[in-house]
Amino acid sequence: MQSIALFGSTTIRGSTLHSGCHRNCSYIGTKNYWKKCLKFGGLANLNTTLPNLCRVMSEIQESYTNETDKGVARRAGAMDASGKVYSLKKFVMTQGSVEAILSAYLIEKQTGKQERSFAEFLDERFKTALTFKEYSKEDRILVAKILASKGFLLTLTAKDLDLPEDIFKLNTIKAMRGDEAVEELRKESGAVKHLTLKEIAELDPFHKRAELLKGKAEALLSGETNERDPFLNSLNKRMEKIYGKEKKSQTPEISASYTHPDGKKETITLDLEAKFQEFLSFYQKTKVDLPPDFENTIRDIWNNNQTEIEQAIEQNGFDEMLIIPGSIPLTDLAEKTKMENGNWESDNFKAGGSFAGAVSQNVDKPRLVLVHKTQELTERPELASTLNIKGQDVKLDQTLTLEDYLVFQRKYFEETGKHLDEKKYVWLATKSGTRLVHSRWNPAHRKLDVYAVDLGYQGGNLGVRPSRCFF
Repeated sequence: MQSIALFGSTTIRGSTLHSGCHRNCSYIGTKNYWKKCLKFGGLANLNTTLPNLCRVMSEIQESYTNETDKGVARRAGAMDASGKVYSLKKFVMTQGSVEAILSAYLIEKQTGKQERSFAEFLDERFKTALTFKEYSKEDRILVAKILASKGFLLTLTAKDLDLPEDIFKLNTIKAMRGDEAVEELRKESGAVKHLTLKEIAELDPFHKRAELLKGKAEALLSGETNERDPFLNSLNKRMEKIYGKEKKSQTPEISASYTHPDGKKETITLDLEAKFQEFLSFYQKTKVDLPPDFENTIRDIWNNNQTEIEQAIEQNGFDEMLIIPGSIPLTDLAEKTKMENGNWESDNFKAGGSFAGAVSQNVDKPRLVLVHKTQELTERPELASTLNIKGQDVKLDQTLTLEDYLVFQRKYFEETGKHLDEKKYVWLATKSGTRLVHSRWNPAHRKLDVYAVDLGYQGGNLGVRPSRCFF
């Protein structure tokens, strides 16, 4: 089997590599372009670096010719709290400029003037453009954030680029920029790999082949009949019997009809994209660290639970959704979400170990939490009916934890300038020793009061904020 020394001088004469070109980068899906790409080997470059370069080109071109895609801006941390995005005025990356970069690297490798990985070479070329003062600072900041969101600029610092120190502050970007990650990038990007023609043919950098196979698998399980293939028809029926019918299609938005106790109907809509952007800005402001895979995890939770979320809205009238990361120490969360005069703790709560000793279930998991966006329990009959409930009768799996309540309190204040539960107290699904926690906002002292009382306790001013949690 013939092999090619990628990163070397050997080429495949007449070969093309059209499969997998990014759909928004048709102008680079040319024979000459991909023939050059075959020399930029190391599987890390072919499967990751070059495809990401294609995506970056597309996103920069789109921002320059039309406007910045909001999804791109959100992932790059370039969207402000109001949801507005900046679009490029002068900075653009053309086919010619990219081909010049690729050609320059090939010359460098062939002449042996400098030994550095492809990733380091690209960063140095990006640095030249990002420090060119003919481009506005706003243009250079946006391009730097887009590049960083795709894993570029790892070998550079904000100081190297003469840009603000916070351009790489987005948690998912920071997670990629550790010393070990940079060293691994240099190693993988600089590795010479000899690939067979078969291995090259099997490259799938844009996952087109995987999507095709997924589509065929979904069609197999969708219940469609095939008159020419009785075996597949039989297999379809068996799969449906084992796994059930295919779930309804996944959407970023859910609408459901809720009937209030007085008979009035309301259509409630929850939009994952809008909510995720809200919470991303919220956590950036409160400096709550998010895991690098947080967005993908939340999307998986949403996609896997759409039917159940819709049913919960229809049955309970939930009109707000909290997006909560897992495994945040309660002490840290209490400190970062505190407002005005901070938090007040009762003696019983302190006796149970304060925030460090409080225990809630499932807070180690990222989650979506459905709640009612209303300031007081008395403003909705469904919530007012829970007043005077004993702690031992609270359904802990359908009640906010102290962690979720702290996030809800702070976010509600950020949006409305008001505090939840200034008149009544709410039970929370959090234990302090053998006692159950309850809380409220104290308008006189401008503090969040946190109590812990025996499970048999009840009072006319103490109720529950029902919720549903999805993992």
